[in-house]
Amino acid sequence: LTADNLWKMYEATQVDLETGNTDRLPELHAMACCLKAVSSADTAAGVEVCRLSCGGHGYLTSANFLSMYGLATAASTYEGENTVLYLQTARYLVKVWNQALKGQRLMPTVRYLEKYATKSVKRFAWSDS
Repeated sequence: LTADNLWKMYEATQVDLETGNTDRLPELHAMACCLKAVSSADTAAGVEVCRLSCGGHGYLTSANFLSMYGLATAASTYEGENTVLYLQTARYLVKVWNQALKGQRLMPTVRYLEKYATKSVKRFAWSDS
């Protein structure tokens, strides 16, 4: 579902780019970064849970967990290391939050932040304690 949504977002962005509209690029980049980082980390963790669930049998070559784990953990590194991708996603969210505080209209995937940027939602002050 999420990958399908990302692909549709990519296709819509391609159409926009043909007319010179680059407004969707930051949203597309943030979504792709986040999806890749979260899905590869969750896959590696899931393979490890499955291996542990099998007890000693999880270490057998015939269980194939070593191969699956190798593929899953490699995905956390190629085409962007996950920490970098998480940081890029966080940078986008901070930028969007500042836009929301200024009353600017946000892209659809982060539009929910507009609600929290208004004064009608109670926010707690940070006290460094």
